[in-house]
Amino acid sequence: GLPAAALQFAGDALAVGARLLLPDRLFGSNAGQARDRDDIQIRYSRIKAQSTSDPTRLVFDYFRAVRLLNRTDPAAVPDQVIGLYGGFAAMFAYSGLSFRLGRRYLALADRLRRPGHAKDQFDHDCLVCICNYLEGRWDDDAGTVADEVVTAALRYGGLWEVNTYLGLDADRRLRRGDFAGARRRIEQLADIAETYGFQFARTNSACETMLLQLEERRLDAALDAANLYHTVAQDDLLRVLALGSKAKAQVLLGDAEAAARTLRGAEEVIEHAPIIPPWHLSGYAVGRLLHDLAVLEAAPGPDAAERARRSARAAQRLAAKVAVQRGEIERLGANLHWLLGETRDAGRTLARAIATCERLGAAPELARAHLDAATWGIDLGDGRGAADHLARARQLYDTLGLPWGQTETAARRAA
Repeated sequence: GLPAAALQFAGDALAVGARLLLPDRLFGSNAGQARDRDDIQIRYSRIKAQSTSDPTRLVFDYFRAVRLLNRTDPAAVPDQVIGLYGGFAAMFAYSGLSFRLGRRYLALADRLRRPGHAKDQFDHDCLVCICNYLEGRWDDDAGTVADEVVTAALRYGGLWEVNTYLGLDADRRLRRGDFAGARRRIEQLADIAETYGFQFARTNSACETMLLQLEERRLDAALDAANLYHTVAQDDLLRVLALGSKAKAQVLLGDAEAAARTLRGAEEVIEHAPIIPPWHLSGYAVGRLLHDLAVLEAAPGPDAAERARRSARAAQRLAAKVAVQRGEIERLGANLHWLLGETRDAGRTLARAIATCERLGAAPELARAHLDAATWGIDLGDGRGAADHLARARQLYDTLGLPWGQTETAARRAA
């Protein structure tokens, strides 16, 4: 039952934490009792199945498997070692708990790699890229696995691992404005789904197609893609992401009432789900914030302002835990200050958003932030005038092929 599982988890967490503080004594001398080896292998398989269906059980299984692995000679379970330690690191990043602890387990996984072993190479490189992506290190040196390593991983049957990597790398690329690179990854996902009949890759392809079209501001197509993704998504986490993204498209298309209905559907899922990790929840948070900004601009008042402030605070808490929407959330926070007439705070927040986008390489959001700065004509403290921001915005829009001058707030239209 749940109380027994929670009690076991508490013991596992204490044991894993204590071992991590004594790295020189991390591994036991147990060569791998058959029961432990079987338990590790079962939990590793279950972890992969639970990545989107049951995140609570996933955390419990990770801690249990790592505790067992710590008391076992790694050579007894060679094919699970890198995936478990590297995946444990990614779990810390994915949950927003601690990037620092995640890095320690990545270093441990690196120590245990078998030289020249293709599976170990991919498992390690893939999980390093995932942790970098979640933390906000989006440059190509930190974010890519060599194509030949990916191909080798498919040869040994690493469908789940390759699918996970390709999906997140597509997201990294589209956030940076590498739309062609994102499309290549989406095509690879579709090929895996077709070749191997792997449903998760089909779902992943639908998700990244939706996110790509949103980033490109191809909004009608994005709305259709969100509806398709919601249809094929079977887990609460994926449904929340689908509905949040659908609401975002609806707000940007000017249909705040439809977005409100969509957000209520997302909130019903969130209310009944035990946990929604920050990566999936951030899509809903952006949709909610965009909607509340649209309501505020249409009918200013204290109630609308307070709702928008609450949504902004919730989104900012998520942005501190996962980088995926960080630049957009900061830019929307600046929009909130601008709509409320808080010019100085709008300037400071927009300057922070621009710095964040530059650090991430998030070119589409950077373009939109520069357009805000040019339109508002306020001092960001960066020595740039409105004409400079306008020139930078136009250059980015042209380079990325984004629709120039597309507006996202009534305040910008009126300016």
